Amino acid sequence: MSKPLAIVPVYIGRAAHIELLEKMLISARDPETTEGEMDILLVDDCSPFPGSKQVLESFAKKYDCDIYMKPENTGFSRSVNIGLQIAHKERRTAILVNQDIEFISKKWLKSGLDDPAGIVGARLVYPNHLIQHGGCFFSILARHWDHSFRFAPFNLQEACIRRNCVVTGALQFIKPETMDSIGYYDEGFRMAYEDVDFCIRAIFKDIEVVYNPEILAMHHETVIRGDPSSTHARAWYDESLAYLHEKYQKISLTRFCNPLDRRRLKFEDEAAKVALQAGGENSEG
Repeated sequence: MSKPLAIVPVYIGRAAHIELLEKMLISARDPETTEGEMDILLVDDCSPFPGSKQVLESFAKKYDCDIYMKPENTGFSRSVNIGLQIAHKERRTAILVNQDIEFISKKWLKSGLDDPAGIVGARLVYPNHLIQHGGCFFSILARHWDHSFRFAPFNLQEACIRRNCVVTGALQFIKPETMDSIGYYDEGFRMAYEDVDFCIRAIFKDIEVVYNPEILAMHHETVIRGDPSSTHARAWYDESLAYLHEKYQKISLTRFCNPLDRRRLKFEDEAAKVALQAGGENSEG
C-alpha cells in the first residue's frame, strides 16, 4: 500500500507562523507523536513574509517534505486541491493538515487510515486541552455551523464516541474513492466553509463521513486566519459564507442539526399549535 499524502496549506504572514509550522512538522516526524509513515506536501499560498521560500526549502530538507510554491495568494480550497489532485491521481489517501496543528497522540495516523469511512475527522483540542472540534453541526436557531463540544474537557465521554457528522478540514482524511465520487474542494469558497460543503456533498452521495476521537491533535486555531497581515481574509470569509447560503438555500439541512435544536423546535411548534387552538376556541366563545 502506498503511503498517504499529508497536504499542508501554508501561509506565512509573520514569524509566529514559521514557529507553528515547524512545530507541526516536528510532531509529524517524531515517532513519539506520529507512529507510521506518510509523505508531506507543503503548498505555499504565496506567503508575503520575507524569506518564506528559503524557510520552506530548509524545512523540506530537514523534515523530508515536498514543496509547491503558488504564484499568487488564492485561498485555502485552491491550495488544498493541488495536493488532492496529486493524491487522487496516485490513488493515495489524502490527509489535510493545517499548519497550526500539533500532533500529541502517536496513534492518530493509524486510527485515521484504519477507519473505513470516506471522510474522517479528528478530535482537536486547544493548547489548554479543552475541545476545539468534536465534529460539526448546523444550528437551526442560530442559522450557522459550529463545532460540537467546543470548550468541553478533552476527555468528555460524549466526545470520545465515533459518530457520523460533518467534520473540519483542519485535520481530515480523504479516501481516493471519495474523490472519485465528488471530486475536490469547491474553489468558490476562498476561506471558510469549504470543508462543510465537501462533507455535505459526500453525505448526499451516501459516502460515510465520521468524527473519530481516536485521531487526537492540538489546534492553535485563529493564529493563521486571524493574522492582520492578510487584509483580504475577512472579505474572503464573508464571501464564502454568502456562497454557502446561496448554494444550500433550497436544501434542508435539518439532518445536520444539533438534537437539542430539533427538540426545542418541536416543543415550540407544539406550543404554537396549542396557542393557535386556544386562540380559536376563545374567538368562538
